[in-house]
Amino acid sequence: MEINPSMFLPTIQEEQFEINVIKSQIARVLSYLADPKDKASSYPTKPCEIEPISHKLPELHMLKLMDALDNLAEGFGKVFESIMKQEGLSVEEFFGRLQPMDDNLGTVKNFNCLQAQRAPSKFPKNRLDNMFFQLGAAHTLWNIGSCMFTHHFGDSADMTNCGAWQHLEALGFRAEKAIQKKDFTLMINQMEQVFEANAYHFLRVILKSDCDDIGTEKELMTSESWNSTIDECYKTYFSPQACSKSVQGSNTKLQNTLLLVHDFSAVVEAKRSMKAGDVGRLMLIWKKWFLVSQALPGITNYSSYLPRTVLLLTVILPPSLRKYLRHNLLISPSGRKDHFVAKEFWLEVQNYWLKFLYNKSGSETHIENLKDVFSPNIFMLQKMFQSLKNNCGASLIHQSHQNIISGQSFSTFMSMARNRDILGGKGEKLGKVKKAEAVDHVYRSGIKKIKHIICVTDRNLDWFLKHLPTDFHQEKEVDDGPVVLDGEDAASQYGDYSRQPELA
Repeated sequence: MEINPSMFLPTIQEEQFEINVIKSQIARVLSYLADPKDKASSYPTKPCEIEPISHKLPELHMLKLMDALDNLAEGFGKVFESIMKQEGLSVEEFFGRLQPMDDNLGTVKNFNCLQAQRAPSKFPKNRLDNMFFQLGAAHTLWNIGSCMFTHHFGDSADMTNCGAWQHLEALGFRAEKAIQKKDFTLMINQMEQVFEANAYHFLRVILKSDCDDIGTEKELMTSESWNSTIDECYKTYFSPQACSKSVQGSNTKLQNTLLLVHDFSAVVEAKRSMKAGDVGRLMLIWKKWFLVSQALPGITNYSSYLPRTVLLLTVILPPSLRKYLRHNLLISPSGRKDHFVAKEFWLEVQNYWLKFLYNKSGSETHIENLKDVFSPNIFMLQKMFQSLKNNCGASLIHQSHQNIISGQSFSTFMSMARNRDILGGKGEKLGKVKKAEAVDHVYRSGIKKIKHIICVTDRNLDWFLKHLPTDFHQEKEVDDGPVVLDGEDAASQYGDYSRQPELA
């Protein structure tokens, strides 16, 4: 198979959709300040759907907890043997059907290494070519988001540095505890708040009210004023032209701020598309991150594994199979719309429940009880625990966590933005004010690196096909394409937001 770089680049319709996504993000921040009089003709606060997943309540079964062995081959063998035993499958049945699995990058690398050592072989149980490991959506978001956060974090020891740490301090987060390796959800929420706080500052500058006090009441804006404010904000701060102009200029503060919001915008969209269960929007972000991963330090392995996953889910596999695997990335555990999570994230939640119930049971340290009793019955134990709370008169409150910024936090951030001059509007006086160190434009650097790879090292980009089975081919089947709603064609689906109703 020949790889064309255009496979990773957005089409004209996808580019227009990305613009609409950013405008919806701006509209969501503008809703802190005002409400449109006519929502039907105003930019909505949520983008339209591309390929949504059904939020039907999934039927989940938990397998027994398994030991992790140091020996790679023996470890995978024990896992496969345990799965066959619990599912009642023979060796021929297990290795004779496709077995899709999600995991983190380390496990995927280990399995690919083992698979390469055992090929070629005429026996399916030796080739392991029926096993398909794909990157989990949550781990991809966490790892790339963490490296993106680190890239823009800045030097917290320099008070003149206007990196993300300065923004976090203004929002009430301690800079030394910002990037939490044990709480990636908090880290992503912090990035979302930094992005929205900057967008809020941009809007106040556009409205020429950045020096005014933040009121408690929202004003009503006409649809024309609402749309024109968002358009001007996008053109001035979020458009590719604005970013390129800042990079070419000498105002490094403005350049760093715009690059921060551009990169954080993709992380925010990935988080929201996953929560909405829209894998079409998620695939657009993964395509963009393919280029970013080529230049972003700290994610060297993602520079090859992420594009490989994108190729499998969008090009290489037969249309019906790749659609199935895309829709297999996310689930809605409660069966509610806009409450999707990645499967490995849901496993982390069950892992917490497993530790909580096991430690409270008084079973001491009998690992066999944990594996044979607690782990396969974790769902039943959760229901029993919740039933006991109900019988004791306690209320079970299921709440949706919303990442909302308070007016006081906005006020503090605006003060920091003016004092530190994050847009560089006051100008820098050489010799008196230390010039900010420019942050690398990872998207542009990624494009340059791909060009270098094509021209010098790997003309056909065969590196991205490594560890793929040789019998992968494209079937002559009608492509699934984007999901079309209510008979609309793809062009109208990606078109002007004024024709799209606001999503609840």
